[in-house]
This record gives sequence, C-alpha cells and structure tokens, in this order.
Amino acid sequence: MATIRLLARTATRSIERNVDMTAQWSVFPYSSIIVVYAVMCAIAGLLFVKWRNKHYWHMSLNLSLGAVAAIISFIILDRITEWSLFSEGLLMLVFALQQIGLIRLFQPRLDKKLYVHMAALVLFGMGASMSLSAPTLVSSYILMLLALLFGAYSLFFTAKLLGMRLNYLVTLGLFACHAVLFWLSVLLNQTGVKHFSMLLLFLAQFFVLLMMIERMIQLMQAATYSSSRDDHTGLYNRRFFMQLMQGGIRSGTASGYILIRLDHLDEYKSKQGKEAYEQLLQIVASVVRSASEPQGNAGLLDGGDMAVLLTDRSARPAVMAEQIRSRIEGATNATASIGYVTVHPGSSVEQILKQAEQTVQLAAAAGSNKVFGHDALPEAQ
Repeated sequence: MATIRLLARTATRSIERNVDMTAQWSVFPYSSIIVVYAVMCAIAGLLFVKWRNKHYWHMSLNLSLGAVAAIISFIILDRITEWSLFSEGLLMLVFALQQIGLIRLFQPRLDKKLYVHMAALVLFGMGASMSLSAPTLVSSYILMLLALLFGAYSLFFTAKLLGMRLNYLVTLGLFACHAVLFWLSVLLNQTGVKHFSMLLLFLAQFFVLLMMIERMIQLMQAATYSSSRDDHTGLYNRRFFMQLMQGGIRSGTASGYILIRLDHLDEYKSKQGKEAYEQLLQIVASVVRSASEPQGNAGLLDGGDMAVLLTDRSARPAVMAEQIRSRIEGATNATASIGYVTVHPGSSVEQILKQAEQTVQLAAAAGSNKVFGHDALPEAQ
C-alpha cells in the first residue's frame, strides 16, 4: 500500500513538473517577441539620434506598437478570445509597417509610392477592429487571408527591391506559416497551436532584427568611410591623412613619405574639361592606392596632389616612388613629378612636408615624369 502511494505521489509530481514546463514554454514565444520588438525599437531610436531622420522615428513608433500588441497577446496567452485576434491584427499591421520601414531603410532614395502597403495597413487595422465585434472564426479567417495575400505581394515586390536576401525570404515564409497556424488555433480552439504560431512569428521578427543590424552596420561603416575618405577618389582626405601621418611619426611606424604631383594638371583641366580632369584623378588615385597598399596609406591633398605614407619599415621610398611613376605613365597619358622623403626618428611633420615639397619641385624642374628624393634628418635640438 505504501508503495502504491509513493508511486502515485511520484506520478503526480511528474505531471505537475510537465505542466509547469509546458506553461513555461508557452510563455517563451510571447516574451521573446516583446524582447525582439524592444531591441529593434532601440536600434531605430539609435539611428534617429544619429541622423535625425524622421523615417527612423516612425520605425520606433511602429515597433513600439508591436511591443504593445505582443504584451496584449502575452496577457491572454492561455485563451483564444476576440482580444487575441485584436492583438494579432495589430501584429500584422506592424508587419506591414515593417515592410515599409525595411524598404526605406535599404532604399532611402526610392520615390515610388507604396500604395499597396498603405492599403494593407488600412485592411489590417479594420481586421483588428472587427475582431472585437465580429465572430471570432470569421475575423481569424479574414486576418489569415489578408496576411497570406500581403506576404505573397511582399515576396514579389519588397523582395525585388531589397534583393533576394535569405533572411527576408525566411521572414516571409515564417510569417505566412504563422498566419495559417494562428487561424487553425482559432478554428480548433487549441492554445498549443496558437503558442507554436507565435513562436514562428518570433522567428520571423528575429530575422527582421538581423536585417536591421546588418543595415545599421552598413550605415555606420558608410559614415566612417565618408568622414575619412574623399568621395571622388576613395583616398583618405587631407585632414584624416595628416592625422595618420602625425600618429605614424609619433609611434615610429612611419618610414617614408611620397608626394605625387601630376605634371601640367591645370593646363590639362582647362583643355580637356572638368569631367576628364576628375576621371584622370580617379585613375591616378586607383594606381597610387593599389601600388602603396598594404605597405602604406594614400591620401588626397590640395590642388590634386596625392601622397603616400609608408608604414612598412622594409619598404623603400625610392623604389615605391618609381613604381608609382611607372604605373601612372602606363595607365594614363599623363606624367607625374614625384618627391620622396625617408622618415627618421625625430623627424617632424612640418619638416617632412617642407622637404617633400622641395623634392617634388626639383623633380618638376628636372623635366616631366621624374623622381627626386631627400632623406629627412632629425630636427636640430
């Protein structure tokens, strides 16, 4: 008899543990959706603070609405009522807004009006409102049908604009599966199916989060690039190049400085025109950059001059300068006068710049397409 009671207690505890575990897992998709929406809202907020673009502000409001809808779903997770459908309608409305947000995020210059997306917002909003008064099954059927139609449209329109990204295609697939399973949960009155459908929605939002993070990294990289690079040539701009030079001399990593000045550049610009002039600078910049990397950094100075700061101690400025000269001659119909300076410990930026200017003037005076060098000596103490 005692053995039977012990077995009964053990079975009861096992059942209670299973029930507790089931309850815990049913909470997981809802809480995860809330967390994902909060993280995406934070990312959109950071983008707004960084660039003050109203589009990012709208994204923040949209994702905040998603978090509210997820909280409503969480509160009534163990029931299927008209409020469940109301929150589902809001979540689908947020998904439609997300499509607009992703398009504006990845295609900020797109002028095309997103009329179908706007219509989807109206329809999802109406579906959410109807769920509070219309029969539950009818409302769930309408929302499921709208979700599938909008998912199919997004596949052929939004995916075309954003490119066939695996993340986005998976998102649409998960969203469609979520819509079907949510409708089935209402049809069968099964909260377990509903919980699983919300898990699929969480995964769909997780992949949207990955896309937002990817785009944020791209924007940050672009901002860093534009702050240090010349937009036209791709070389470091003068301000950043001088910072690199000062840091290289201070740390002792700078081994040489090369100044490149195209011969008769002003005359070339007046005869050939601005477009040909800019194209020439692009070609020469590409030559200088490919010749100097990875042994040094190339920058664009005033008046079309270019410079290379050698940071490889084994690199010889004279050899590098001659390589650049011959490559420019081979790639264009222009020639360059080039001066180089060897950087020694104790050299100063001002001294190196002065001596480089002297050497390039001597190279130009000796005739076009010449290289002249000077060793920068330490400053007198």
